[in-house]
Amino acid sequence: MALLEEAQDIVAIELRIPYAGKAIHMRLLVDYYKLDETPGDVQSTLEQIREIEPKNSRVISLRDAEKALGFEVPRPKPKGLLERVLPVIIRDVAIRAIKSTNRSSRALALFYEFARRTNQLQDMYFENLGSLIIDSYLKGYEELFGAQLIIRNSRVGNLIPLRSKQICLIDDDSISGPELLFRRGYYDFKDFFRYRFGYAALQLLSARNASICVAPSKSVADDMSTYGIKARVIPHGINTDFYRPLDKQPLRAAYGFSRKTVACWVGSTHPIKGLDYVWRLARDFPEVTFVLAFEDDPHMSGRSNVVVTRARGPNKLRELYNIADFYISTSIYESFGRRPMEAAACGTPLVSLRTGVLSDIETRELGHLVEEWNIAEYRKAIKMILLSRDDLNPRRTVERELNLERWRIQWRRLIRGIERKS
Repeated sequence: MALLEEAQDIVAIELRIPYAGKAIHMRLLVDYYKLDETPGDVQSTLEQIREIEPKNSRVISLRDAEKALGFEVPRPKPKGLLERVLPVIIRDVAIRAIKSTNRSSRALALFYEFARRTNQLQDMYFENLGSLIIDSYLKGYEELFGAQLIIRNSRVGNLIPLRSKQICLIDDDSISGPELLFRRGYYDFKDFFRYRFGYAALQLLSARNASICVAPSKSVADDMSTYGIKARVIPHGINTDFYRPLDKQPLRAAYGFSRKTVACWVGSTHPIKGLDYVWRLARDFPEVTFVLAFEDDPHMSGRSNVVVTRARGPNKLRELYNIADFYISTSIYESFGRRPMEAAACGTPLVSLRTGVLSDIETRELGHLVEEWNIAEYRKAIKMILLSRDDLNPRRTVERELNLERWRIQWRRLIRGIERKS
């Protein structure tokens, strides 16, 4: 009964709209469920899709599904400062212990490995159960009212097949990334197996149950094709009205960078973001101030030429993009690479590996790209950008290749095509 009452509330506001003797059903956009907030790429894309027809769409999140079903998924407990810092210390001791013959040291290494695996199992339990709750909600909703179209992120597992037409947005590729990390030595076999055959399995399940799949770059579509899944490539649109050049001098003065050369980096501590390369490059270029904006809590101390901050919302990011002389991306792999493209829209040239959408578009005016993930190649690219960044026009490339209106047109055509077939 709780599901019916919740759905009736939705219906009364915006679901059944008489039109030519028919009832128009709203579109459902299914939100990501992990930790009650969506990653940047997924969140921005779902919000933009909703803006195409804001009166006829609704985002369904895990919180909505729990409220309707009267069942709450147990969340992983937030970690305090000690819980975040202590494992790092234990990890370093454990690594040394593996090379030791001391029994107590080996016991410590085994304890750390056990704790790490237990934490991973808790996360996977939460994510699989959360996905099942969302699917249960959608199944009941579909039986009561139907839905014209469901657009969902591929990391929502789609564990229960639905009758409704579905678009699967494959925005976080779990195939190439884990393989690259394994080959580079950042993942051991267990990590590789967990991500490559855990999360990737959920992605493939979602993709196979969809009417059509959408990938933000050709590299993601190619990955899916190896499993017999065809994906239409629609690169993300960048809001160039918001991400635009600002008056740099007042901003740089406010941040204390008036007379400094500044490089901006945005990412997380996940090894795929290549944070260790940033530290090495900061050591190699002491004349450059590296501003590192983390999407999670970094809790680390910087070098004298490294400033660590938290990426709190798009306004803060836009300011950081604008104070920088260049934006650096050290990611080993990107499905798209929204942060570099946002920085480029602000007129900030790039130093980046050619990955994600950078393999699909014209890049001559964007900056200096690295063809192979190699620290020596990054050093060369930084030296080149310091000499010739004024000759570049990255914003013009974004406006031409990734403008938001083109993205809207592609999505409208896709949605209308599916509607005509239904």
